[in-house]
Amino acid sequence: AVVLLAHGSPDPSANEVVFAVAERVRRTGGWAAVSVAFLGLNAPDLSAALTDLPDLCRVVVVPYLLHLGGHVADDLPALLAAARRRFPDRQLNLAAHLGYSLLLLPALRERILAGFDDPILVNSIN
Repeated sequence: AVVLLAHGSPDPSANEVVFAVAERVRRTGGWAAVSVAFLGLNAPDLSAALTDLPDLCRVVVVPYLLHLGGHVADDLPALLAAARRRFPDRQLNLAAHLGYSLLLLPALRERILAGFDDPILVNSIN
């Protein structure tokens, strides 16, 4: 199973994006379940998300976060340690946060080009 762990926002529409991403991941197939958890601003938190999953032995928690800040460096390891104590029969793995992955460069390039919104410039860059 996969749990996408996001920061969350007081604005519910901002959180809808995380659920949409989870649905896209779910549709790619290959995992018994795909779920969403938030770091404290919203529900479900990690413990609730893990409780809601079927009894699966192996779960990968994927931090849907860009920066290596306090959440990634400190909070996530503590949350995972607590979850491992609560769910001792499950193998809980923490994936790397999105951070500095080169896979983000095409999305960044797309945003940059859209920001210019100039077809001549966009065509000259391609």
